[in-house]
Amino acid sequence: MAERRLKRGIRRMLGVRTWMVAVIWIAVFPVMLMALRVDNLRMERLRNEVMLADETGDNVKIDAALNALGQFSSRHMNANTGVFYLQHSYERAVAAAADYANETNIYKEASEHCERLFNNRWSFAFVQCMVNRIADHPEASVVNFPDPALFRYEFISPTFSFTVAGMISAIWFLLALFIALRLLYYLILRVSLLIIKKKS
Repeated sequence: MAERRLKRGIRRMLGVRTWMVAVIWIAVFPVMLMALRVDNLRMERLRNEVMLADETGDNVKIDAALNALGQFSSRHMNANTGVFYLQHSYERAVAAAADYANETNIYKEASEHCERLFNNRWSFAFVQCMVNRIADHPEASVVNFPDPALFRYEFISPTFSFTVAGMISAIWFLLALFIALRLLYYLILRVSLLIIKKKS
């Protein structure tokens, strides 16, 4: 009785043509890759737009480009940006810090202050005045360069998204799961049938 049921189960399972599902699974694979590639190419275009905006120095354009890239990457699969830096923005920030330091540099300020007090620029009194003035403001001679980490960006894409690429990927994985389960079920039925035959 049990053997008859197992044989019936095998015949019923073979009624659903697994090979047809496998053909569909294989056909969906290149479509899935193409959809994922389209998302990746779109991410690269948006990242290039960020780089171009960075070159212009227009902060409004930079923020808009970063926002567009971040939103796209967060909503599409295969759109990880990897780590990138706003190099031109960093260089501008460094130049601004250096310019500010030059404007507020204690050496320049001390020199101008002591020149007003002493006629002889290289006299002992002038040098002593410079030393005292610099000692009063040691922090003013330090250039505070910006942290490069502030100009570092990376956007991570989700493992799954409700987009064309996401839905095609879901179909492909479901078909793969169906095929795997069918094969596992078939093996279990065959092994059970062998066990029953040995016992009988």
